[in-house]
Amino acid sequence: ARRHRKPVRRASSQQDVFEDVGQADAAEVRAETKSAIAKLQAAGLDADDARASVRWLLRGAQQRGDWRATLREWVQRRADREPVQYILGSWPFYPLKEELLVRRPVLIPRPETEELV
Repeated sequence: ARRHRKPVRRASSQQDVFEDVGQADAAEVRAETKSAIAKLQAAGLDADDARASVRWLLRGAQQRGDWRATLREWVQRRADREPVQYILGSWPFYPLKEELLVRRPVLIPRPETEELV
């Protein structure tokens, strides 16, 4: 299991997608995220899903050495309709302090399930 990430809310605007980024990288991250959102929307995701996906993918990619290449690879996988949870390899689940490891064929934790617990 991995450390718990803050639950993500649906991004209401493009600004929300990169609000966690420092000033030094803001312009570069802004360009990458706009491109990523456009690519996901072109692949058929609605605007909210595209922004939320990019928000999660960007957070995960920034924990890697070459975040740009990682983000681009992950965005392509998401454009191919792979779930964000499988791309990241883990996902938070409310009652647990650690994230659940998520890989195929494991079912993806859903918010509805958290309500039952």
